[in-house]
Amino acid sequence: MATDCRTRTRRILTRRTMTERTLLDALTGSGEVTPGFPDLDQRFRLKVRSYVEICMAPAFRALAQSLDLFQMRQEGIYPIMFYLVFEPAPTPLWHGRPLQSAYEGRMYRYRPPAEGAAPGAPRVERLLLDWRFALSGPRSEARAEDMSPGEGEAEIAHVGNGRIVQVLTRPLAPPGERDVQELPEKYRLLRERPWEGPYPTWQLMAHIPEGFSGPAGQVPPHESVWGIPNTDINQHVNLNEYIADVENHQQRLLSAAGIAPADHAVTRAEIIFHKPFFAGEAYRVEGDLRRRDGETLFLGGIYQAGAPSAPEGRPGVFMRLEGRLEADGE
Repeated sequence: MATDCRTRTRRILTRRTMTERTLLDALTGSGEVTPGFPDLDQRFRLKVRSYVEICMAPAFRALAQSLDLFQMRQEGIYPIMFYLVFEPAPTPLWHGRPLQSAYEGRMYRYRPPAEGAAPGAPRVERLLLDWRFALSGPRSEARAEDMSPGEGEAEIAHVGNGRIVQVLTRPLAPPGERDVQELPEKYRLLRERPWEGPYPTWQLMAHIPEGFSGPAGQVPPHESVWGIPNTDINQHVNLNEYIADVENHQQRLLSAAGIAPADHAVTRAEIIFHKPFFAGEAYRVEGDLRRRDGETLFLGGIYQAGAPSAPEGRPGVFMRLEGRLEADGE
């Protein structure tokens, strides 16, 4: 009997060890993505609003193949983009030539601390898929009249870095039933780690470093209504629509502050999504622009029409855009 117990124990431990060894620390890989015509600006640089698709296309393929992403969607559990950081490099690119997106995705569990939580952090656990990206591609020497993808070899240059944090949720479930706190079976291929550092919130993103002036330039909030063309098959407004609307408001403020938009570049974009908008909803975009020598800082967001502004009201979407002035648009 004792021998049988020891044998069973060894088998259990062996199975447990084998299971632990099969867990992946991260989903890693890379893939080619070719920017389309609207993905590059007039300087042949990748637009901030294009980073989501360029970064995530190979990662989504990995999710679909390794974790059966689409089956999970049928079961009502989606990894929804929640927090994004993009750091564009001033690299001109050839139109029509592929970029490489190298990715690394890890699974984390956020547990609310007993004390010292970030302002606005959730009071319940969250499961988060944290992706890191490095983009590279052929540097272009193209001129405005040159629309070809170029010929022959080109220097492979750094294009930018990205981070996309997705939260596992049931977006179509009734309120109070949307949180996912147990890792679904399909995702248990990934090793779960404790979340490190403060939980991302718009309050933390709104920090203004020393030396930045008060608001530069004044423009009224932009008000409009979301329509069907702004939505996607997730049944709400597509996140790139939010990014484009906030970027457009930043450009209004740059112009009002006497800064030619063509002489300005975003060096870091930080974006957080708190609440989706739907077709037919009225909304408002507002924000402030600040300056420190040749640097700029834009803080702004998208609110439901009639909702209070920050800090009393919480934005549905909030963006922090750090930038710099460039001589002659270079």
